[in-house]
Amino acid sequence: MKRQLEGLETDLNKRYPRTLVLSRLGRTIDEYNRAFTLAKVPLYLYLSLVVVVVLYFLALITGSLGRSQAEEAGLLRSRGASVVQVSGVLAMAEGIVALAAMVAGPFLAWAIVKFLLLGTINPRGEFDTPIPLGLAGDMFWMGAL
Repeated sequence: MKRQLEGLETDLNKRYPRTLVLSRLGRTIDEYNRAFTLAKVPLYLYLSLVVVVVLYFLALITGSLGRSQAEEAGLLRSRGASVVQVSGVLAMAEGIVALAAMVAGPFLAWAIVKFLLLGTINPRGEFDTPIPLGLAGDMFWMGAL
């Protein structure tokens, strides 16, 4: 926008010598950019809070799963399995659970939105809504992450 404003001044000076263009457009754009940047701050704070809480609960669940599988690991160790073998078996079991969650998660989220939340999003309560609802590959990639 600023370049276009400068181009307007240049074009006017070429066509009509000794002309002056007074416009507040440059300052308005600067004020808008500043307000837009300041509006992002609460969003980033909220998202960082959500991420921290999710990571905290992930660490908490991982710790409790580790404690719950201590008996299995001890049993395998008492039967002669090495630490690498025990870790491999436990990691493979958790990997299968994570893979199942990654595959089923987008379908579960789609079903929840379609049958439980779509009526609250559309205030008329109709299921014919302009909001696109479908499954995309990005959902599975985010589940994998």
